[in-house]
Amino acid sequence: MAPSYVPLRVKQLLSEIFLSTGFSFRDIWLDHLKWDILCVCVCVCVYIYIYIYICINHKIKKT
Repeated sequence: MAPSYVPLRVKQLLSEIFLSTGFSFRDIWLDHLKWDILCVCVCVCVYIYIYIYICINHKIKKT
């Protein structure tokens, strides 16, 4: 059993990878991991964009 602080999504992915005999890694990649990684990349890009935007505006207001 995974510790309680491990997110449910991680538990589901791990159980599908290691406990399921009907899924191949390719199926799991196409169904889950690809979209999870894409979502993380988009969130990181948005975070960087907002951070840069705030830094530039703060710098402009300071001068």
